[in-house]
Amino acid sequence: MFTRYFIPIPNELSPAINPGIEMSEVLTSLEVSGNQRVMLDSVVSSAQRARVEQDPRNPCTTLSGMPGGEPIHRGYSKGAWSPPGVGENGMCVLSLSTRHHKLTIWSKVGRHWVSLACLSDVWFEYNATKEWTTAAATVTDPDSPPHLIYEARCRLLAVSQLVWTPVYKDKRGEFSSLVTLMGNGCVVFWRVECNFKSVLQASVVNVCQADMTAASAVHWCHTGDRKGYLTVGNNEGCVRLFHCHFTDKGVNFKSVCNVWEKCDRLCVRDVHLTHIPGRKQYLAIFTKHNLLMAASLRLTTQQQQQHNNNKSPPSVLHTSHIFIADLEISGLIVFEDMSVYVSAKDGVVKHVFITVSREDGTTTIEEGDTVFQSEDVMYCGLATSPNNTLFAVFETIRVAYDHLVEREPTLVNVYRLGDIQALIHGLLETPSENLHSKADVFESIRLVYDMVSV
Repeated sequence: MFTRYFIPIPNELSPAINPGIEMSEVLTSLEVSGNQRVMLDSVVSSAQRARVEQDPRNPCTTLSGMPGGEPIHRGYSKGAWSPPGVGENGMCVLSLSTRHHKLTIWSKVGRHWVSLACLSDVWFEYNATKEWTTAAATVTDPDSPPHLIYEARCRLLAVSQLVWTPVYKDKRGEFSSLVTLMGNGCVVFWRVECNFKSVLQASVVNVCQADMTAASAVHWCHTGDRKGYLTVGNNEGCVRLFHCHFTDKGVNFKSVCNVWEKCDRLCVRDVHLTHIPGRKQYLAIFTKHNLLMAASLRLTTQQQQQHNNNKSPPSVLHTSHIFIADLEISGLIVFEDMSVYVSAKDGVVKHVFITVSREDGTTTIEEGDTVFQSEDVMYCGLATSPNNTLFAVFETIRVAYDHLVEREPTLVNVYRLGDIQALIHGLLETPSENLHSKADVFESIRLVYDMVSV
């Protein structure tokens, strides 16, 4: 079997895209140190072909449904909504990462989407002000081959996951932090000012090393004034918990515990951390393939201090799991009342009940009713609106023996949640609140009256 590599050598160096990287030198050294012929036909084994052409770590596909644009765009890979108030007039902004790791912030102005800032340029300048060789933390030997340095720099620029924190306030004003997890295992904390309009209002606050490469899931749990827990899961199957505290000088970033320490090679798709009301316990929920797992944690201030002094880390009280379906879990939603909804690629959305014992923290998972079920389609995503009044199920086509391929959704089903009278009563109780923060509530009411009129 033959495999052809298409790696074009650029005509001139582009410092904006690859600062400090000489592509011609890298490609020349690859032919020698990499022990393969780049840009030539070479005989490879079936395992090598599978890795080159169908690498499971590479979500890019060659489907005609992929978004277009510039030749190197290849669609968006990650996205995250900011909390209300970050954008103008109390609106939200949208952070997007493309498949070639360009990070931008967008906002809707009238009927059009406008790009407000390109954070990748700021990140390039931040690394350029440092020493570019030492910025690639994975390369410790300055005499390393160029292809290893190139790989380490690519990991430094690769955005794995995004998450926003709530709006906080300090001496400089109100802000929200965009937390980005990079491919080399570092966590970048961005300060994004409220009423965001341009890139001048975004800056890098801290870059912390988490030693969690290939992050696949992330969640922020707010615990207090400028404090919270950052839960990270990766492709190796590990789930780790970090404590973050925003101060006037930066961010205090500390590792708390390993929620799941075994590298079982099952990719963590979703993760969620929530506080159990009335207790000093937290519940971590995460999914792996068709497994839904729950772990109860005891996280107190005293135990955090002991862990920081390397005495005794906070303990994971109990862990339990349940098989949801035959195929992979595609979505996870956890409400404030501990109601859990899970979607699977089998074409089902199930209601799951999780209880935690008050005495010893034992977790129990019980499978409830099937909320939605469709034939001959796959559910590839699950989401709710900010006020949990709209419920969206993403569908895609179903092809035999093709459920491992990441396909673009072909249909979005939107459902209304909650009683219509309760929604109207809630709006009347808070008339002075910003209308943008209640957009999904108005949409829920509109859906009901449209159905009545029909």
